[in-house]
Amino acid sequence: RTVLEDRSITKIIHDCKCDSDSLFHEFGINLQGVHDTQVWHQVLLPESRQLGLNGVLEAWDLPTTPRDNSIYNANPNVWAERPLTNTMIARAAVDVQGLFDLYQKQLQKANEGESRVVDLCKASSEANILKLRDGVAHVIHIKPQKAGLFIGRGGSNIRGLEQRFGVSFYNRGKRGGGEFAMFASDDFVAEQVIGAISLTGCMDLTKPCYKVDNREGTA
Repeated sequence: RTVLEDRSITKIIHDCKCDSDSLFHEFGINLQGVHDTQVWHQVLLPESRQLGLNGVLEAWDLPTTPRDNSIYNANPNVWAERPLTNTMIARAAVDVQGLFDLYQKQLQKANEGESRVVDLCKASSEANILKLRDGVAHVIHIKPQKAGLFIGRGGSNIRGLEQRFGVSFYNRGKRGGGEFAMFASDDFVAEQVIGAISLTGCMDLTKPCYKVDNREGTA
């Protein structure tokens, strides 16, 4: 807790919003002092459409991290297992190896510009800390046979909803099961999004949407 809440100690994280949300709602930890490599990437290279870790590493001419997602086929909730297995620990360690070089490159590029560029990067990182943490979470159900239409090619449809309403979607439970966690700034926005999705015919109306008061395990 001391390290995570100390603003003077920089924590390098790629897309910190889920980590921040879980730390706050499950453990009461107020994450501070984050250099969010995804956010800095968006500010410094706005023309890039890559947001995943490997895509961002590649955009900065850094080695990518091999990913084997087959572990999710056997157990979609593998990261809820305790104790952590050696395979889980090794995978988590590999994920962070490239972050230090990425951090240095981003700092160098930001400092080559005006001071406001660095300020914008830092402010955007701070905003991402709060994006899910201070919002509301709802669970929605999509018809499994309509999941592809809901997501869109390359995630285009779901990204369109996220950009239009300022929300975030995450697959919840078994992949392809049609259950998603949606994070919005407030209930009014959440209701607007749910209404928009229902018009597409993708929503499974036999399973009502519901608000998650206990945030543990939503993302």
